[in-house]
Amino acid sequence: MLLVICQESNLSVWEEESGLCREVLVGHTSMVWCLAVVGAGGDSNGARVVSGSDDRTLRVWDLDAKSCVATLAGHTDTVWCLAVVGAGGGSTRARVVSGSFDRTVRVWDVDAKSCVATLASHTNCVSCLAVVGAGGGSTGARVVSGSYDKTVRVWDVDAKSCVATLAAFMPIQSCTKAPMGCASFSGLANVVGANDATGRDGEVVFLYSTGCLLVNCRQLSLRHLPCPPHSTAVVCPVRGCIVWGTATGRMYWGSFLL
Repeated sequence: MLLVICQESNLSVWEEESGLCREVLVGHTSMVWCLAVVGAGGDSNGARVVSGSDDRTLRVWDLDAKSCVATLAGHTDTVWCLAVVGAGGGSTRARVVSGSFDRTVRVWDVDAKSCVATLASHTNCVSCLAVVGAGGGSTGARVVSGSYDKTVRVWDVDAKSCVATLAAFMPIQSCTKAPMGCASFSGLANVVGANDATGRDGEVVFLYSTGCLLVNCRQLSLRHLPCPPHSTAVVCPVRGCIVWGTATGRMYWGSFLL
């Protein structure tokens, strides 16, 4: 297994078994804040990772070729968070969704190396993203975003539209899928649910400065949850369990009923 770690403007690729750094990927010109896996290898594209940076770009990396295969430009400020959704319609082409300090959410076709949608409704920076619907059936792929504008928005990626806006009353720092299969840590106060599988109820936990919000993205409802002081990161490793990381270096865990 390979681990990819952000180190300022570079990406370091590590082998888990040996504990050795296999490669350093150079290309970004400023700090890298977020990563997402868009291909596990075994096909013509190889294993691919997408990164987002202060330099306002996304870069697509082929880990087998040890090279950048695409630079995706369009954001006008820092790319802060990423999520991956399927292409819809039975296609295997992956789409990457990015959130930025420029207040927009962008949808990218990784294979075509182009932006296919710009979703602009937030009035402050987009701090986190999570996938809550893989598409198919009567609804398209859905992504939920949190922002410093004190709102949570649910987006239909296929329709390229916002389908719901929920008032959070506090600036949102981060979010995590609940239950969650994996997580991407992207900055001190930014944890992005990177799992593109659909949870049974589409729940996402959002972190703000003094508490948490449990948002049901299908019923479009939310409720407040307490959190430890100085919380900077949150993750739900299994259904009903929540773990917080704090600025003091301590970790806390708790449980909640869905």
